[in-house]
Amino acid sequence: MKKGIVMEIEGAFLTLLTPEGEFLRAKRQDQPYIIGEEIYFYPVPIIKKTNNIQRIGDLFRFKPVWIVTLALIIILGSLFPIIQNDKAYAYMSIDVNPSIELGVNNKMQVIELTGFNEAGKKIVSDMSEWKKQDVSQLTKTLLLKIKQAGFLDQNQQVIFSTVRTKEEDKDAEEKLQEHIKEIKAAINSQALEVTVVNCTEKELKKAHQLGVTAGKYEANNRNKAKINVKTSEKKNAENSYRAELKKNQTSQIPGQYKKQSIFSSENKDGENENKSSGKKIPPGQLKKMNGEKAKNFGQLKKEKNQQFQAGQKEKQQTKLKEKQQTKQQIKNQQTKQQTEQQTKQQTEQQTKQQTEQQTKQQTEQQTKQQTKQQKKDAVKHRGNNKKHPQQRNKNREEHHNHNHNHKLKQKPYGKYKGKK
Repeated sequence: MKKGIVMEIEGAFLTLLTPEGEFLRAKRQDQPYIIGEEIYFYPVPIIKKTNNIQRIGDLFRFKPVWIVTLALIIILGSLFPIIQNDKAYAYMSIDVNPSIELGVNNKMQVIELTGFNEAGKKIVSDMSEWKKQDVSQLTKTLLLKIKQAGFLDQNQQVIFSTVRTKEEDKDAEEKLQEHIKEIKAAINSQALEVTVVNCTEKELKKAHQLGVTAGKYEANNRNKAKINVKTSEKKNAENSYRAELKKNQTSQIPGQYKKQSIFSSENKDGENENKSSGKKIPPGQLKKMNGEKAKNFGQLKKEKNQQFQAGQKEKQQTKLKEKQQTKQQIKNQQTKQQTEQQTKQQTEQQTKQQTEQQTKQQTEQQTKQQTKQQKKDAVKHRGNNKKHPQQRNKNREEHHNHNHNHKLKQKPYGKYKGKK
């Protein structure tokens, strides 16, 4: 007896799938069966069929299994490019003061964006909707954000690094090179100095362990190598200088020891030098040669000191010139501001004077017009009085009565006291 899952019900037989992955047949019993149900059964031996048509028919009997497998294959095939697009093909980093790293897929779309210091994290937090954006466009926006935050100055050094995490793909590599050129042009447009660094995946992992970008890690390594070269050169120069001093000091040893040491050194030098030529140089000539070497060394040392002093003077002069230029620029700005203020004041005064003159002219015109009108009215009144003497007398009486009443009102307790 075996255990299996019911896969198909066909007449008096069942097809079952065992845990070992075998498809077996069993006779159908007097009970209900459901596809997918797990039962115990006695297998029936399958007779091999030689007919090809019958074999094809047997394949079509297992339709559900084939449908499921085909569906799984289609789903996995559709998910494969999505999984590839979600994986980084390369990493790019920008290091100014903020250190930012971008992960890019084979379509040059940004799928990762991380800041490796406080400034970088702050700028990344301000960014929104950066996923699946074009690399060059996103780097341009990042540069603008960095400039607005005040981290970019003219002639400042920017480290730009690239790391490939997968095998080179021709299409992806061409796109990557095009975007790198575009990013370089965008950085150069900001008047910045770019140093491009190509790193390996191992260096990227080491940099991430130290908490820095690959570009920063490689730049630090280069600086250390330069410092080591300089120190080794200094050490070699010091050792050669000390060796020459020891040779020159032998010529200043007093007495017989001096002669012995000179002769021994001269003989050794002569032997070493004259092995190839076969000639022997006398000790006097060797002494002269050593003295000339010492003089030449002293001259070289003096020349180096003079060159160093001249370089320092040039640096000081350049610094002084820069300070003078900055002072001159500040003075020019101040003078510009003063001239602008003076021009504003002058314009304001001129406008005030013009308005005052206009008001004066208007008032004068109004007064002139009033006086002219009054004169015209007076002339008309005189003409009317001449033409009509009775009216003139009435006007005089009315004017006299009016003045008399006005005086009584002003002085009730004066001359006319008690009169009504």
